[in-house]
Amino acid sequence: MATFFEWPFCLHPLLRKIDRYYIGYSENPMLRLNTRHNLGKVKATKNGIPYRMVKMKEFGSEVLAMTEEKRLKR
Repeated sequence: MATFFEWPFCLHPLLRKIDRYYIGYSENPMLRLNTRHNLGKVKATKNGIPYRMVKMKEFGSEVLAMTEEKRLKR
């Protein structure tokens, strides 16, 4: 099984308190969650805080993570 450092881009749906999801990708999803989303620094997620991580899927490249993000958002 690969470690986080071998798969740098992770797709991460975040669950907000009103049962809606935010889906995004990041090299460090937990850092992004705790320093941006849950502090209200992202306009798209500001009204739904606090968020919690419900799932994370690792990809070998940013392009693969972006492709999956777009597929899920359709």
